[in-house]
Amino acid sequence: MQDRNDIQAEKIEAKLDETQAEIDRLEAKAKAAKSDAELKFRDELDALREKKESARDALDEMKKAGDRASDDLKLGAMRAWQSLSASVERAKSRFA
Repeated sequence: MQDRNDIQAEKIEAKLDETQAEIDRLEAKAKAAKSDAELKFRDELDALREKKESARDALDEMKKAGDRASDDLKLGAMRAWQSLSASVERAKSRFA
C-alpha cells in the first residue's frame, strides 16, 4: 500500500506532466507567432521551464525523503507546483 507521501508525489508528478503539455502548446504558438511576439513567448517559456524545473527539484527532494519527508518539503513541493501553475495560466491568457 502506498503511503501519503507517495500519493502526493504521484499527484504532483501528474500535474507536472500536464503542465509540460501546456508549455509544449505555448511553444507551438510561439513558433507560429511573428518575430516580436515570438520573443515575448520565448521569454515567458524560458521562465516557465525554470519554474517547472524548480517544481521537479522540490518533488524529487520530497520523494528522496520518502516517509520521513518533512512537512516543509511537502509544502515546498506544493508551493512550487502552485507557482508554476499560476504562471502557466497567466501565459495562456496573455498569448491566447
